[in-house]
Amino acid sequence: MWEFKEGFFSEKPAKSFVLKQTELQQLKKSFICLEEGNVHQSSADSVNSKSIQAHFEQLTENFLQPLHRCFDTLLCSAPDFIFRSNHATIFKPEKFYKYVCKYGYNESIFQTLRATILDFYRKFIYSINFQMWIEQRIKEAYLNEVLHMDIKNFLKQKENTFQDFSALYMDIFLRLKHELEEESNGGGYFAGSNLELCHRLKEFLKVIAENSPTNELQRMLQQSLENL
Repeated sequence: MWEFKEGFFSEKPAKSFVLKQTELQQLKKSFICLEEGNVHQSSADSVNSKSIQAHFEQLTENFLQPLHRCFDTLLCSAPDFIFRSNHATIFKPEKFYKYVCKYGYNESIFQTLRATILDFYRKFIYSINFQMWIEQRIKEAYLNEVLHMDIKNFLKQKENTFQDFSALYMDIFLRLKHELEEESNGGGYFAGSNLELCHRLKEFLKVIAENSPTNELQRMLQQSLENL
C-alpha cells in the first residue's frame, strides 16, 4: 500500500511498528504454520487466511481513519464542491498532512514514536497510492452530491452573496454545462458516460434557465440547452 519497505516491524530490533507484542506473536505463529505447511494438509488449510486478511484490513482502516475525517471536514467546508474544477484546490495533499500532524497520532493504535508515524503518513500522502485513494473518495462524493443536490436551494444561497444575478446564473450555467459535456464525452470521473449523472446535470441546467432573472437570459440559456 505504501511506497517504501514493507514489513511488520520497524528497523529497531523487536520493535513493533503498528502491532502490539501479543498480536505480533500470534501473527508470527500463523506465518510459521503457513511456511512450514503440513504433510497431510495443504498450506492454505494450515492457517485461517480470512482471519489474517481481516486483521490487516482493520489495520489499514485504522491508518486511514484520520484521512477519512480530514476528507469529510474539507468536504463540509466546500460550498462549491459541485464544480469539479475546485476539487484540486479543496483536497490538496498538504491539507491532509497538516490535519494528520494535529489529529492523526493515536497511541492505542500505533506502538511507536509520534515522529515515526507522521513520517509514515507523509510518505503515503505524497505517494501515487494516496492519489488513487483520494480520487476514489472524490468521485464517490461528487456523484452523491449531484444526485442529491437541491439546485434551487443552491441558487438561493448563491444569490445572498451576489448582486448581479444575471452574471451569477450565467456563470453557474456555463460551469455545469462544461461538467455535462466533459462527462458526456468520457472526460469526467467515470469511465465512459455516467447516464444518471448526465441526466441530473441536464436537469440542473433546465432549472437554471427557467429561473434566470431576465427573459433575455432565459431565452439565451434555453437556446444553449437545445444545442447540447
